[in-house]
Parts: sequence; structure tokens; C-alpha cells
Amino acid sequence: MTNRPRDFQRKRVYAAEGVCLSESMYDIHDLRVWVNQVTCSRVFRCLYPNYYFTGIEVKDGRGRRRACGSVFGYINMPRWSRNKFSVLHELAHVVTRYDVSCHGEEFCQNYLTLVKHILGEQMHHDLQLRMKIEGVRFKPARELPPIA
Repeated sequence: MTNRPRDFQRKRVYAAEGVCLSESMYDIHDLRVWVNQVTCSRVFRCLYPNYYFTGIEVKDGRGRRRACGSVFGYINMPRWSRNKFSVLHELAHVVTRYDVSCHGEEFCQNYLTLVKHILGEQMHHDLQLRMKIEGVRFKPARELPPIA
């Protein structure tokens, strides 16, 4: 069993994103289509080139109170969590190394990067500002690599 660092930022990250609103997708099929569009996009492939799985499995979250994302390539999305911010939050868990704090600086960088390049500059700015207000430590969002 691996000793993971304490997840000291969890409540701060949740507080920061609690004021950020995005489109909800209550139908699990719509959610799966959107996740597939995101993960097959040039943006996602350029930012996370080491993810060669055919897709991220989207589970409907039955029997769960919380959404979750796993480095093993799946996200679990209970009905209440099916909005674009929550989905990108869970995708950030998928692409963040397993050996780091769940909501640490690397996770926050991946989350901000996905929000910036998928939802746009304004949503990114709003989330980053809320993270600063809540005292969340993060690295700046990554930029897209140049096209070769």
C-alpha cells in the first residue's frame, strides 16, 4: 500500500469550483458523447500524449455520493455531478499521476489546463481567481505545444 500525501486542498478546491457554473448533462449518453469528444480532441491529445487508451469509461455513479476519476481510465458521475466543470475535474484526476496528492498542485494545473482549453479563457479566469481567493496552491495552466 502506498502512503499518499495528505489531501490538504480538497475543501479549498471544492469551495473554489462551487461558484463556477456550467452546462449540465443529466443524460448519461450525452455525458459519454461529450467526454469522448473532449478526449479525442486535438487539444487533449496534444496536452496528454501518453494517454493511448481507446476512451475513458464513463460510469453512471449509481450507489455513489461523490463523483470520482481514476488513473485507471474511468470516471464515475452521479446524476448531481453531471456538468462540464465536474467532468473536467474528474478528467484531471485521470491524467494526474497516482503518486501525488489528490487535489495538489499538479492536479490543479491539469484541471485549470482542461478548463482553459475546453471551456475557454473566461471560465479559466473565473476558476483561477476563485482558487486564489480560497488559498489553493496551483501551477499555471499548460499551453498547447506548437503543431509540428
